[in-house]
Amino acid sequence: MSKYITQIFAVSFLALLVAAAILAPILPIADPVAMDILNRHGGISASHWLGGDEFGRDTLSRIIFGARASLSVSLIAALLGGVLGVSLGLIGGYFRGWPEFLTMRPLDIILSFPPMLLALLTVALIGPGMETLTFLLAVLFVPAYARVTYGEALSVRNLEYVEAARALGHRSGRILFRTILPNIMGPILVQFSLVVASCILLESGLSFLGLGVVPPNSSWGLMIRGARAYMYQSPLQLVWPCVALVLTVYSINRICDMLRDRLDPKAAVKRFPVRGRFLQSRSRTVHNGSPGIAESNRLEVEDLVVEISTPQGVIRALDGVSFSVKPGETVALVGESGSGKSMTGLSIMQLLPRGVGRIARGRVLYVSGDGENARTIDLSQVPAEEFRAYRGSEIGMVFQEPMSCLNPVYTVGYQLEEALVANRRMTPGEARSQAEDELRRVGIPDPARRLNEYPHQLSGGMRQRVAIAIALCGRPKLLIADEPTTALDVTVQAQILDLIQRLQKEDDMSVIFITHDMGVVAEIADRVLVMYKGQLVEQAETVALFKAPQHPYTQKLLKAVPRLGSMKNEPAPRKMTGVDGQGNEVATNSKPLLPKPGMPLLEVNGLTKRFEMRSGIFHQVTGRLHAVEDVSFTLQPSETLSVVGESGCGKSTTGRSILQLIKPDSGSVKFEGSEIVGASTKELDKLRCKMQIIFQDPFGSLNPRVTVGKAIAEPIVLHKLATPKQAMEQAVELLRKVGLSPDMADRFPHAFSGGQRQRICIARALALNPKLIIADEAVSALDVSIKAQVLNLLLDLQAEFGLSYLFISHDMATVEQVSHRIAVMYLGEIVEIGPRAAIIENPQHPYTQKLLSAVPVADPSHRGKRRPVPVGDLPSPLRRPDYVAVPRCWRQVAEGHLVQEVPPV
Repeated sequence: MSKYITQIFAVSFLALLVAAAILAPILPIADPVAMDILNRHGGISASHWLGGDEFGRDTLSRIIFGARASLSVSLIAALLGGVLGVSLGLIGGYFRGWPEFLTMRPLDIILSFPPMLLALLTVALIGPGMETLTFLLAVLFVPAYARVTYGEALSVRNLEYVEAARALGHRSGRILFRTILPNIMGPILVQFSLVVASCILLESGLSFLGLGVVPPNSSWGLMIRGARAYMYQSPLQLVWPCVALVLTVYSINRICDMLRDRLDPKAAVKRFPVRGRFLQSRSRTVHNGSPGIAESNRLEVEDLVVEISTPQGVIRALDGVSFSVKPGETVALVGESGSGKSMTGLSIMQLLPRGVGRIARGRVLYVSGDGENARTIDLSQVPAEEFRAYRGSEIGMVFQEPMSCLNPVYTVGYQLEEALVANRRMTPGEARSQAEDELRRVGIPDPARRLNEYPHQLSGGMRQRVAIAIALCGRPKLLIADEPTTALDVTVQAQILDLIQRLQKEDDMSVIFITHDMGVVAEIADRVLVMYKGQLVEQAETVALFKAPQHPYTQKLLKAVPRLGSMKNEPAPRKMTGVDGQGNEVATNSKPLLPKPGMPLLEVNGLTKRFEMRSGIFHQVTGRLHAVEDVSFTLQPSETLSVVGESGCGKSTTGRSILQLIKPDSGSVKFEGSEIVGASTKELDKLRCKMQIIFQDPFGSLNPRVTVGKAIAEPIVLHKLATPKQAMEQAVELLRKVGLSPDMADRFPHAFSGGQRQRICIARALALNPKLIIADEAVSALDVSIKAQVLNLLLDLQAEFGLSYLFISHDMATVEQVSHRIAVMYLGEIVEIGPRAAIIENPQHPYTQKLLSAVPVADPSHRGKRRPVPVGDLPSPLRRPDYVAVPRCWRQVAEGHLVQEVPPV
């Protein structure tokens, strides 16, 4: 409530002040320059509401006329400086190189110039006055705007929604001002409020020094200058202009903050009061023997209800969830996104969004200690300050994305030491020594060197190991692992699963493993809890649940799991058993679609892309990252070629190079017989209609400031394929075609689930009627049922429109389901390529065999049969500048099945 009161006050005050300043000449107030010597330092009266100054001039009229000068100078200077500074910052941050040098380096010189000296030089050359002051302030604040915009543009220039705009054919100017600028307006508005406030204060200061507004004009700075000599005789004359300054600056800051919030499409939610976070009794500790928990359990959740405040109202994220975890047991919590899996883990850890989420009912009973020292604690009642003692030392948590949960500005060693000092009360010296042992314990090679490295210098698998080490350094008795392997490659995933199982045995630790990967569940879980729409619908021993699932949703969920080897003797991709948003099984009838013979749609020959690594004072080339090395393949109409391999093998770079989102160093890319590499911007614009891309992260590739209807219609209008009205009609029809309702066109991306957002991205890719779609990890982060829906949709669209797919993935079971052919990439090279059945059933290259052996099987009877994967990262594709690639020899295994005889070095 106080927030809205301050906003109303700020808007009302500034509106009144601006109106008074504009209408000042016709308002019934005294002449601000008329002197009345008899009324010098006069007090408040009916004719002089705020008294008179040292010359008897009316203080109120001078404040109002002073507002004309102060506000006009400040607002005009802030706007002029903002337009120029933002434009230069956008250009420098987006284009880099020479544009960056020509825009940002001159501004650095201005920024380093003493402002007062610049003011003196400007006044000496032009003379004092409002025009001079406005020009001076605008020039002074151009660098401030530019630096903020430059930094923000740098941070978003490579985000997927910017790349998506390029792929749709947007020109640079449109990308700068229609895509990037709206998404960085928050910091710019904050900067604008600071600049306006600074301009008002600077105008007052310069006018005080005689370098700004000159008499007889009125300004707040001149008023302060005149009143300072009489501050003891008439202190109110100094107070009034200072009050006007303070209230104006405050109001501008509050209004800019309000605008920043209003421009965010995510509407503000009603927050719960802090005192309402826990709605149960104040009892904090439940002693052994109290009803509701068995002595054999480590954790017991009873009738847990969690409420979340949203713009649409309060929803129940968890509704009566009850389960237990025994010591040393691994319990898998499975279900779709939004089912409540992660919310359960966050509730146990008291990490619900503050003020937005709360435990409305239920208990979370945890047994701390063993034997005679054991005591049962209701974690839902422990105050936040006291709960810190349980995090790390009693309960640890590993999050899904290690790059997000590790602090990028601190070394791995520092973050481990910090956790050891907090959880085990070690001295800094002891913590340093123990940190090395912790890294060694989680299987990180050369731990002494890794301690001094930053998270970005580690691979995804190594970062996840560090996150596990931090979570376990307090030797907790319960570990909550929230999707710790979802975004990892199959080989790295296998390493992490082996690691967690080993550490669990060493520490006799209980594990709650949150996942949607049923293969992982079959590999490690003792019991499985199935969640659906915030409720626990089934729980059973793992073997029993996979053998005879009881709940209809569990049955349909298991049917939707792709299983490696299930496509044997199938001539073409086959639709999967899907589950819709209501948990109902969807039809999978489809006719096999075979590639069309004849001229290839896409021909890639010798495609090569290397990224230069520079260092030293002179920024010399010290190495080259061979991201894509001599890649060649063809793609027929209506064919799906899957490109598989681990992160860093060059899959995505290959796809982006084909679309010219990344300029390749050499090689040829022909689409329908026409060369793409080196094509002009105009020629590429025409090709954008025929080639599109679906990115891995649907939320990241959709502009958060644009409704989904406009996002789909925009490329149609851009390429002049229809009028805006017709384009919107087509967008609505595309939404219907991908299984979404037309009324969703007016919503923003944040209002959709992950599967719905991916459908929107597919609809946008179809808007230009392409012949080729590059699906870059398009389903890797989706739940099994949603993944089945999206894959079935892609197959339906392929059958309807004759689409060709370049399907980039590391999920071998999914790849088998959708592919006609498979190409395996390793260190930037294709090491094996051939028909789907040949690659899956008869892999020849050692790396292909390694990938297939690491795939978890969704069958508990196969537990322990997977071949252990050696710990370690892939060899680096970083080479010396003088490195010359060794020509590769190929061996034909069967028709269309080729394999490299010599593995890459």
